[in-house]
Amino acid sequence: MQGHTDWIWSLASIPDSDLVVSGSGDHSCRVWNAKDGGTEGTTMVHGDEVYAIVVSRDGKMMVSGGKDGRIVVWNLESREKIVEWDTSESWIHSLAMSQDSKIVASGHGNGTIRLWNASTGGRIAGPYQLHNGRVLALSFSTKDDSQIASAGSDGHIHVTYSHSGRDVFPPFQAHDDWIQSLVWSPNNQLISASADKTVKYWDSSNGSELPINHNHTGSLNALAISSDGKLLASACGDGTAILWETLTYKPLGSVIPHRTPLVAVALCSDGLYLAAAGKDRKVYIWTLKDTQEVAEVIDEDSISAVCHCTPYASINSPRRFSLSRLRKCNYHPRRYAQPCHFLFVCSYIQQTAAVAGPKNNVCSRPF
Repeated sequence: MQGHTDWIWSLASIPDSDLVVSGSGDHSCRVWNAKDGGTEGTTMVHGDEVYAIVVSRDGKMMVSGGKDGRIVVWNLESREKIVEWDTSESWIHSLAMSQDSKIVASGHGNGTIRLWNASTGGRIAGPYQLHNGRVLALSFSTKDDSQIASAGSDGHIHVTYSHSGRDVFPPFQAHDDWIQSLVWSPNNQLISASADKTVKYWDSSNGSELPINHNHTGSLNALAISSDGKLLASACGDGTAILWETLTYKPLGSVIPHRTPLVAVALCSDGLYLAAAGKDRKVYIWTLKDTQEVAEVIDEDSISAVCHCTPYASINSPRRFSLSRLRKCNYHPRRYAQPCHFLFVCSYIQQTAAVAGPKNNVCSRPF
């Protein structure tokens, strides 16, 4: 099965499953199985570059949007289009779906937001001119659908009443650079990620900043929260992903390294799997509980592999690495003197497995 041929701009998990959906600049969306890295069903062709996707809470529908300003609603079981429409606006950079899956919100490159009927494509409200620049992130309130939060390239966060566009409280400058991602947590907090290399937490009732700040070494491009709200994942332009515990605001394990700048991240199965993707057109899937690292091919014609790794693998408990669908290679990483993650990159051409450890140490073993 062919993989994506352009940047992957968005990832979303399908609730109560091990499936992840990806949206790409190659005009398509794909469904991946986190257990084995295989694709599920047929490719969904949007027709232009896909910048945003969102999945309904019941896992039956997905919505895609992008460069052409169109919105497409998909049946995730049949992979067929349910309805599509032209928003008559500029590029769609963000999408959100209401708790009851009846309303789709779209954020556009001209700073506007619109609300749509997910079944018919009819306009419900908007456009609301809220931002001076691209609307890069949208999130409905987790309590009900009466409020929606938005953020974008102007560094501001707006919380508005969905059906009127009126401010719940005055908009505020949240970051010193673009806000790339925004989630509304089940405990009624807003969490924002920015190109200024920070993740910040906000009281969604009044916009006050909470005394929590996650600093990173690169631009923060994406956030994902588990369905129970207990885990938060952040993806960074320096190629790292970090898992956070939302109750303690502390990181779980160490940094998860990738060999490409990350643009998208998702958590599925209540945090059992973390999926990350970006510029190299590959999806990386990490198992966060298993004690065995297994790499499965996700792009069968490329050098990509889906990575099943525990972020808690340590030198005191060496693991065996097995490569399904490829020749097997066993290697015990005894020479690393500190806990680390292990990342397999598999290649049909070179037929080698690279094990990446701390300080950019790399060991290769031929199959």
